[in-house]
Amino acid sequence: MAGFYNLNRDPTYDSKAYISVSDSINASIDTTLRFVGKNLETRGCCNGLILARRFEYNARDYYVCNPVARSWTCVQNINIDDNSSLFLTFDPNVSFHFTLLRLEAHYRNYCLKFAKYSSRTRTWTCHKVSTEPSDYFFLRNGGKVYLNGVLHMVSSQKYLLSIDLETLVCRRIKMPAMIYSGVLGKSQRRLHYALAMVQKGVKEISVWMLEDSEKGERVLKYRVAMESFYDIVEFHLDKDVIFLRKQHISEEKLMSYNMKNGELKEVCDLKHWGWGYCLLCVFSPYYGKDYLENKRDA
Repeated sequence: MAGFYNLNRDPTYDSKAYISVSDSINASIDTTLRFVGKNLETRGCCNGLILARRFEYNARDYYVCNPVARSWTCVQNINIDDNSSLFLTFDPNVSFHFTLLRLEAHYRNYCLKFAKYSSRTRTWTCHKVSTEPSDYFFLRNGGKVYLNGVLHMVSSQKYLLSIDLETLVCRRIKMPAMIYSGVLGKSQRRLHYALAMVQKGVKEISVWMLEDSEKGERVLKYRVAMESFYDIVEFHLDKDVIFLRKQHISEEKLMSYNMKNGELKEVCDLKHWGWGYCLLCVFSPYYGKDYLENKRDA
């Protein structure tokens, strides 16, 4: 894991668009995305690829970029409105090609429609999955995780919606109460969910891990008491570490917390970042085969 992209910012000129959490990242990795030659705003990350679009009002052209290879592909004329969302999926263990998902809920028919773009065929296909009325909550929630060919989304106050993108099998997995207040993420190739809350005056963080998505089995992995209350931001991809936001009237910091040994470290100061209006996505460099269409040499 190398760092975080601050979503909806332009990494070309905005120094607050990317946060590094590693001292050993290769200097040749262009996290600014300047190699594309456009002003872009980041919209998401998935296993080393970045989803971005033109930094302008009502932009409809989206770019999938690899900062390691300085390569990109443009997918044109994608219409995203208030009732839809766009999500990038990429897993080199499944395929070296990426997929874009345009998700849309149909309220009258209680179904989830999604269009799937394959970079291998360069075509869109349309699909429909039956759901429950409460599953439309996912459209207002940023918690979406792609793992092992399955898209996981927070769908309501108690359920996780998991869709196999090949078989289109949809499962609803019961989760702890108040799931919409926590953070869904992945770590060590397993799905995790973390929740910060106050129980009987004690500030604590609980972390669950999904053992078996088909059976809906989850286990409580950690429950730790904290001296202060923190907002949970994300999971470290490779370690039992979570990233936290510490808020105080005079300071605002991004922290890392090691769940195994209880070590709490400051990552960076967020006081002047306008943090309340920002979202983060995890970036981990991808060095494998690259099938993106365009490339600019260093």
